[in-house]
Amino acid sequence: MVEFLKSSTGAKRVLVFDHSIRTKKNEAKKLTQETNTSQRAPVMLVHCDYTEESGPLRVRQLLKDEAEDLLSRCVAFFNVWKPVKTVEERLLAMFDVTSSPKDDFFKLYLHYMNRVGENYLLKYSPDHKWWYFPRMAPEQVIVLKTYGSETDGRARFVGHSAFKDPASSPNAPPRESIEIRTMAFF
Repeated sequence: MVEFLKSSTGAKRVLVFDHSIRTKKNEAKKLTQETNTSQRAPVMLVHCDYTEESGPLRVRQLLKDEAEDLLSRCVAFFNVWKPVKTVEERLLAMFDVTSSPKDDFFKLYLHYMNRVGENYLLKYSPDHKWWYFPRMAPEQVIVLKTYGSETDGRARFVGHSAFKDPASSPNAPPRESIEIRTMAFF
């Protein structure tokens, strides 16, 4: 993943710092402070994993000694989303950032055992445009930018959500996917 992201984004350094395995089987698990958060169900809520404030804060939490130097340059967080087997239900959808003004985002606070995180949620608008890729196979990946420090007009946050596709078979096997969370420094 590190070499893939370096070559596809031009980043000088990439750090893998987290991952989640998502499947409906994990839905019954109650998230508590003791829960292994790498085992989760697909999120059926339109969100972006970071906010303008929580992106830099995460760099400071994970890379204390070098954070200020790293944050003085372009930083982006990318999630690499990969099916474990062909996805037939609870597909991943991403909204087209050009169809959503900044006012459509609002914050959700997530309380963990040793920190508080912030995500953006996206309020509904009939103007939003969406992208998804039906029947994604294990040899395919989606790269989502979940935070970008640049404010020059490029996309900074890509909202995404799992969704129930009405075209999916009622007997479709449950989605199994992995998302790998990374920080890229330019």
